Amino acid sequence: MDCLKCEHDYACCKNYGVTLSAEEVAFYDKKEIVPLTENSMLLGYVWILKKIDGHCVYLEDNLCTIYNNRPNACKNFDCRDRIK
Repeated sequence: MDCLKCEHDYACCKNYGVTLSAEEVAFYDKKEIVPLTENSMLLGYVWILKKIDGHCVYLEDNLCTIYNNRPNACKNFDCRDRIK
Protein backbone atom coordinates (compact mmCIF):
# COMPACT_ATOMS: atom_id res chain seq x y z
CA MET A 1 0.00 0.00 0.00
CA ASP A 2 1.53 3.31 -1.02
CA CYS A 3 0.20 5.88 1.43
CA LEU A 4 1.98 8.65 -0.43
CA LYS A 5 -0.63 8.24 -3.19
CA CYS A 6 -3.60 8.32 -0.80
CA GLU A 7 -6.97 8.62 -2.50
CA HIS A 8 -8.86 9.08 0.79
CA ASP A 9 -7.48 12.41 2.05
CA TYR A 10 -5.41 10.56 4.66
CA ALA A 11 -8.56 9.52 6.51
CA CYS A 12 -6.71 6.81 8.44
CA CYS A 13 -4.36 9.46 9.91
CA LYS A 14 -7.40 11.49 10.84
CA ASN A 15 -9.95 8.86 11.91
CA TYR A 16 -7.98 6.13 13.66
CA GLY A 17 -5.66 5.97 16.67
CA VAL A 18 -2.22 4.49 16.04
CA THR A 19 -1.26 1.95 18.70
CA LEU A 20 2.40 1.50 19.52
CA SER A 21 4.36 -1.58 20.54
CA ALA A 22 6.56 -1.40 23.63
CA GLU A 23 9.61 -0.99 21.38
CA GLU A 24 7.97 1.82 19.43
CA VAL A 25 7.01 3.73 22.59
CA ALA A 26 10.71 4.17 23.34
CA PHE A 27 11.33 5.47 19.80
CA TYR A 28 8.80 8.32 19.77
CA ASP A 29 8.98 11.55 21.72
CA LYS A 30 7.01 11.20 24.95
CA LYS A 31 5.23 14.48 24.14
CA GLU A 32 3.84 12.85 20.98
CA ILE A 33 2.20 9.80 22.58
CA VAL A 34 -0.70 9.36 24.98
CA PRO A 35 -2.17 6.37 26.82
CA LEU A 36 -5.17 4.81 25.15
CA THR A 37 -7.02 4.98 28.47
CA GLU A 38 -6.17 6.06 31.99
CA ASN A 39 -6.11 2.42 33.01
CA SER A 40 -3.59 1.70 30.25
CA MET A 41 -1.25 4.27 31.70
CA LEU A 42 -1.46 2.61 35.12
CA LEU A 43 -0.61 -0.72 33.52
CA GLY A 44 2.24 0.82 31.53
CA TYR A 45 1.17 -0.09 28.01
CA VAL A 46 -1.20 0.58 25.11
CA TRP A 47 0.01 3.95 23.95
CA ILE A 48 -1.11 5.76 20.83
CA LEU A 49 0.24 8.64 18.78
CA LYS A 50 -1.20 11.95 19.91
CA LYS A 51 -3.79 13.72 17.78
CA ILE A 52 -3.86 17.45 17.21
CA ASP A 53 -6.95 19.05 15.68
CA GLY A 54 -8.33 15.56 15.02
CA HIS A 55 -5.38 14.10 13.12
CA CYS A 56 -2.10 12.35 13.86
CA VAL A 57 0.54 14.66 15.30
CA TYR A 58 2.90 13.61 12.50
CA LEU A 59 0.52 14.51 9.65
CA GLU A 60 1.42 17.90 8.20
CA ASP A 61 -0.09 19.28 4.98
CA ASN A 62 -1.48 15.78 4.29
CA LEU A 63 1.99 14.27 4.42
CA CYS A 64 3.34 11.90 7.05
CA THR A 65 6.49 13.48 8.45
CA ILE A 66 7.70 10.10 9.77
CA TYR A 67 6.64 7.98 6.78
CA ASN A 68 9.93 6.04 6.55
CA ASN A 69 9.86 5.42 10.31
CA ARG A 70 6.10 5.14 10.86
CA PRO A 71 4.77 2.64 13.41
CA ASN A 72 3.92 -0.92 12.40
CA ALA A 73 0.23 -0.14 12.90
CA CYS A 74 0.51 2.36 10.04
CA LYS A 75 2.61 0.07 7.86
CA ASN A 76 0.16 -2.80 8.26
CA PHE A 77 -3.06 -0.80 8.01
CA ASP A 78 -4.97 -1.31 4.77
CA CYS A 79 -7.64 1.34 4.38
CA ARG A 80 -9.04 0.10 1.08
CA ASP A 81 -11.78 -1.99 2.71
CA ARG A 82 -12.49 0.48 5.54
CA ILE A 83 -12.67 3.90 3.94
CA LYS A 84 -15.19 4.60 1.23
